[in-house]
Amino acid sequence: PQSPARLDVEGYHLSLLSFNFRSSATVAFPRPIFSSQSIIIETFVGGDVIGDKFRSGEHEGMSIEAKEFIVTEGESLYLKMLLVDNLMHADLHPGNILVKFTGDQKKLTLVDAGMVASLTPEESLNFIGLLSALGAGDGKAAADAVLGFGNSPPHEEFSAEVVELFSRICRGYGTEVDVGEVLRGVLGLVQKHKVRIGANYATLVVNVLCIESMAKKLVPTYNVLDAARPLLSAYRRLCVYHPESKFRKGLFRAWMPVAKAIKGRNDRKFFRDLKAGGGGLKGGRKWRRRVAMLAGAISAGLAANLVLGS
Repeated sequence: PQSPARLDVEGYHLSLLSFNFRSSATVAFPRPIFSSQSIIIETFVGGDVIGDKFRSGEHEGMSIEAKEFIVTEGESLYLKMLLVDNLMHADLHPGNILVKFTGDQKKLTLVDAGMVASLTPEESLNFIGLLSALGAGDGKAAADAVLGFGNSPPHEEFSAEVVELFSRICRGYGTEVDVGEVLRGVLGLVQKHKVRIGANYATLVVNVLCIESMAKKLVPTYNVLDAARPLLSAYRRLCVYHPESKFRKGLFRAWMPVAKAIKGRNDRKFFRDLKAGGGGLKGGRKWRRRVAMLAGAISAGLAANLVLGS
């Protein structure tokens, strides 16, 4: 991560993050008014610190609608930073996230942008590969992704133990995978086998753990991996096995708005069912057919445009 020795660098980070979320009505950052090496003046942002609500126990009395907003918006902003922006706020713990409800308006504000992780395309590819491997229950793909975190050579013993770990606790979407447990298990194997990982990857893992922990405290039955399925499944289908294909990356970017809409619909259904006393995020063959059909349609449409435009 990029850690500023000067507060004007933090101001620059805030400007970048604000620009990336400029079209969002639900996510904001303080705006730097003035910054120098030792002084920064930012706009005031109101709201309740989510970490304070956890410490006081107030989160237990929050409405389902409030919990839905915090959980779904928190995951969505993380995925946007990872999949679209390649620029990650490096400290996404609940103490740095404020929530404000004003009538029908809802907003999350992220503060303390002292550190950010500026991701290279390779770093994004490797980490998304790890998350999509969790969704597929594919231990070998997960091990390959982690070895890519430090450009490590093949490591048969490490890979075999990751595969064994996945066979026990990570069987993919719809199987109630505990993302935190899996990632902590993988990190334990990283330490055991002295597999090198870069600082940006460590930041990405910590942020995933923060988002998942926040979701569990607010809505224990909400599974962040299953919720991210529309995005991760599309990425795995289009990009994981063809990392150098600009065409496929273009297909993925074209797919993003559709996948986000599907994720939003699934989230709304989950919380409707939750209010009714049951329900959850479902997987299954119907979902896989829908993903395949939509991805195929987008692929065919873009291919036609390329042909017509050539």
